[in-house]
Amino acid sequence: MTGEEIRQMARKYHNPKDRINDTWHPVYIDECRIINREAIEKSLMDKYNVSGKINKETKRSTLFAGMGKA
Repeated sequence: MTGEEIRQMARKYHNPKDRINDTWHPVYIDECRIINREAIEKSLMDKYNVSGKINKETKRSTLFAGMGKA
């Protein structure tokens, strides 16, 4: 099976509330995690009535930038 076929299979069979088994194929696991993230994002957008896309870029906080350096 190709990676794309495995991803399609995950889309067909995985439900966002299902557990992800560590023994599954890594591509299947990756797609299941994407499915879960999409479901969480949709839930939050619906809950807070947000339109548009969520910013998925993470930026390093400058608040604690100097901490941990000796």
